[in-house]
Amino acid sequence: MDIVSTIIISLIIGLIAGAGVNTDFILPVMACAAVVIYATRNKVASASETPHQSGYSKQKIDPAENYFTWPELGKFDFTIVQEPGHQEVIRKLVEEAALNPGTEPDYKATNILTAYLIPDNGNIYDSNAIQVDIHNRTVGYLSRSDAYSFRHRLTIKNLSSQITACRAIIIRDNRVTGESPSYDIRLDIEPLI
Repeated sequence: MDIVSTIIISLIIGLIAGAGVNTDFILPVMACAAVVIYATRNKVASASETPHQSGYSKQKIDPAENYFTWPELGKFDFTIVQEPGHQEVIRKLVEEAALNPGTEPDYKATNILTAYLIPDNGNIYDSNAIQVDIHNRTVGYLSRSDAYSFRHRLTIKNLSSQITACRAIIIRDNRVTGESPSYDIRLDIEPLI
């Protein structure tokens, strides 16, 4: 947001809020609004850059780059948090990659994918957010507490704010009934404490 936009918006806020109380308050309210808008301009700009409904990540992963890969455990016990739009992204991944997700407890027959855990430093809702991408599409996030613990784990390994990779699987959730199937993403990483 540029300075002209900041001045115009703060003038409007000053006129509306200040004039409602007393005309002597127009200038102070305008000045306060300008300071707040100018101070938060980066957060406003990053909020407008959120991924599109298609689910494509705002940060492209280069598969040729050598990201730190977490050790293989073969357990796939770690489930990520998904918002409503992520289910559609996962369904598209399943269709495009011709995956055949298994169900609990027969998930070992599923295809193993690579998930990238991306520290989302520009996330306006959680400064510790960890975004999970598969095939350059955001499929979910770590929960707040898990993201905090994962950031701590990254710091211990001298990987702060770096993208890391792990194995992942998609499991069809048979508990959900309806026309289209529901899926969980399971990561093959050590449980977070």
